[in-house]
Amino acid sequence: MSFFSRNAFPDEVWLFASDHPETVAEKVRSQDTITLAVAIKRLIIQKYGCDEKSVKIIGYDSCPESYDEMLDFFDRFFRKMKGAEGYDNALYFVSMTTGSVPANLGVIISAASYFGNNCEAIYLSGGKPRRTEMVGKLIDKRYFQIAQTLLLHYDYSGLHDLIEDWNAAPGHILLMINACQKLYDFNFNQAAETLDEVIEKRAVNASSNLILRQVSGELKKLGAAQALMIRHQSIAADEKKVPLDGDEKNKLLESYRMLLALWYHKMRISWCKQNYFEFYNLLFGLVENMSKYVIMQIIEIPPLKSYFNEVKQAIRSFEGFGEYAEAKGVNFNYELNNLMFDMFLKYLLEKGYFKDRGRVISGFLNPVSELKTHRNHAVHVFGGASEDLLESEKFSKKFGGRTVVEAAAFSLELLGINISDITIFEEFNCQITGELEKSLR
Repeated sequence: MSFFSRNAFPDEVWLFASDHPETVAEKVRSQDTITLAVAIKRLIIQKYGCDEKSVKIIGYDSCPESYDEMLDFFDRFFRKMKGAEGYDNALYFVSMTTGSVPANLGVIISAASYFGNNCEAIYLSGGKPRRTEMVGKLIDKRYFQIAQTLLLHYDYSGLHDLIEDWNAAPGHILLMINACQKLYDFNFNQAAETLDEVIEKRAVNASSNLILRQVSGELKKLGAAQALMIRHQSIAADEKKVPLDGDEKNKLLESYRMLLALWYHKMRISWCKQNYFEFYNLLFGLVENMSKYVIMQIIEIPPLKSYFNEVKQAIRSFEGFGEYAEAKGVNFNYELNNLMFDMFLKYLLEKGYFKDRGRVISGFLNPVSELKTHRNHAVHVFGGASEDLLESEKFSKKFGGRTVVEAAAFSLELLGINISDITIFEEFNCQITGELEKSLR
């Protein structure tokens, strides 16, 4: 009790004591500490002027020498107190000055589990009360392990909530997690701005700061690539140049390469997380944009909405494709659509316009395009998405023994698009892990 000053005395004192019923053997009951607890209660009231009701004796009939029984007892007691009225924001000080080792261990583990940072452990050393970081270290390890699992699953939203609850972690880690979430949502410029706050605060050491600067640079490049794509998607008629000059064409193709690589990694993450509903949309989005990337290399016009009239004229007049398509029932009076794109790619493949890249069309784009039924069900009639549905399509057979994710990676590499395993997500995760480790007490 000497740990507390007169001005900060606890509102309540709980004295835990063994108290077996009379049905238990006398030899066991003779070891009970209930009598000692009554004497200590009287001493506390007399010495510190406490109200009698504020000093409570909590008896238990568990075996003080049993680790399991003591853990079970304190778990039941603290679970009940955590939800008790009037104890919502209470601070708990746990004294390990008396009692058996199993009792002391049970009280500290259970208290830390239920009360977290609102709990502190006290012990006697050299006759003086001292605090220990035991509770904080237990809490930190638990939070860190959960954080590692969330990072492994790229669950940045869940990680953000966890770190907010973990008061020990500094605020710049939340900024880094926010940047990750914005990256995952393809809000590249916002992600860079958030990350720049961390850099400007100098919240990390020099080597980490350098890495974050490099990541910020990558984010800004992605933002510029995205802005260029969006500009060409909605460019005014009087600003269009068909064909594009060489520099503008190369910038647009490079934008495709950067964004397709990141899109693939997001799709891979969805696959690993078994988030198949998101995976469907990302898979078909990848196929559509890979198709446009290949077509643009052939006709040198962006297959984007603002250019659809020019693109339609270009593919219709391309070396016999118009007659080929019309013979198959394509009506060029309609707006350009994915059906025309798919047919154009198949035509190019049949006529031998590709060498190795032809395997992109035959081994990935065409097989996935034939699987749109599930995606259409999901979008238009509230259909589901699952691994079973994917397996029913015999992906491995369609993709030469590869999974759909492996087939996508192989096809992107054939197109000269780099999909290194060390992605911007991994860079972020590594830096966040390092900062979280520094937070451990």
